[in-house]
Amino acid sequence: MAESAGGWTQFRSLSRENYLWAIRTTSLFFGGSPQLHYFTIRENGFFIVFGLLGLVTAFAFLRRPPRLRRLASVLPSHDWLLFAAWLLPGMTAVFLLHSNKPGYVLLLIPPLALLLTKALSWLEVRSWTAAVAAGLLMTAAVQNLPYERWMRKDLPDIFYLALRSTPGILRHVERNQERLAAGLEKIPRSSPIEVFRTYNEGPNISTVRVDFPKRIWISRLSEDTTTFPHTTYRPAEEPVPNHPATAWLCTGTGLPAWVAKQHPRAQRITEGLHFQLYAELP
Repeated sequence: MAESAGGWTQFRSLSRENYLWAIRTTSLFFGGSPQLHYFTIRENGFFIVFGLLGLVTAFAFLRRPPRLRRLASVLPSHDWLLFAAWLLPGMTAVFLLHSNKPGYVLLLIPPLALLLTKALSWLEVRSWTAAVAAGLLMTAAVQNLPYERWMRKDLPDIFYLALRSTPGILRHVERNQERLAAGLEKIPRSSPIEVFRTYNEGPNISTVRVDFPKRIWISRLSEDTTTFPHTTYRPAEEPVPNHPATAWLCTGTGLPAWVAKQHPRAQRITEGLHFQLYAELP
């Protein structure tokens, strides 16, 4: 990846630029919108619950219902300090700054899992054998369901978040990458490509400008006609393009209607899971 980006120095620069841009976009404390910050909190909460579903399932086998006031006595005070020191830095990072992938919350799973296990021991599980079996079955099930079949094409939904939390997302991203690379071969290098797709996993503007640095990429923040091109990324040797985009990387719903109206000769070059590549070829 570093080599394709132009070397380690260029890769570090792009990574730093991406992260700073992401924080300024998603964190309310760095100029981001309240709506995007809320989406970040909601997604991270989902990832944490999804990662702990196996343990949460065991609560169905309790001898007595949990009472939150009494849970405070589960750990001695010095243990609570230990877990606070373990959890607070990660919680601060993913809920107050930025997190757009399930991997960001992985550091939070071990201490939360230990706390849940301690709570289960204190609350007395009727049958640990049944609880463990149910937890394993739940974990296996949620990791292998075909969420991509139920996802909406126009915007990220709960099934998309679930897919992002499973190993299956890697297969889809790699397949997207292969199809996109093959499709780009059909488009002249001098043609600017406008990127409408803003999903977290590639292809999006953050991935394509690193994976295909010799292309000219133009980012947009939405498919709305009222938005303007946000940033242009191009090879250092390429001049700033003085003509509009003639190719478009879109979501699964295809080319926005207003673009199709302006470019009636645009044709679909390739597509993958929830992305489509269009171009107006000579």
